[in-house]
Amino acid sequence: MFIFIDNVPSTAVYPEITAIHEHTAAFLPAAQAMADECFLHRYLGVYYNIPACSKQPPWNPPFYCVTRGRVVGVLPSWEHALNAVLGVPDFKYKEVDTIAVGEEKVRQAIEKGEIEIV
Repeated sequence: MFIFIDNVPSTAVYPEITAIHEHTAAFLPAAQAMADECFLHRYLGVYYNIPACSKQPPWNPPFYCVTRGRVVGVLPSWEHALNAVLGVPDFKYKEVDTIAVGEEKVRQAIEKGEIEIV
């Protein structure tokens, strides 16, 4: 089993995919960082999620940019965001109109050390 991770923003022309094999130390942290119906990305060593169907329906705004929760990233619906933050003290999220804006906020939070997977 493998987990595939994109190491560039979702808006990049070409993905930069890394495969993590289940028998490596990196597999469990990546698996724990994954949200349903999302692609996993990595920036500065931090995993974050982007909706899998970002270029077409069924995902329509608003999107939810979660920076402190069980999983982090841009999530496609309030239901996904709620699952990411339910029971997490001091959770942090922000509603955004586009996936690109949400991803920019996530990457800025990573740069500032403000992302936390609880």
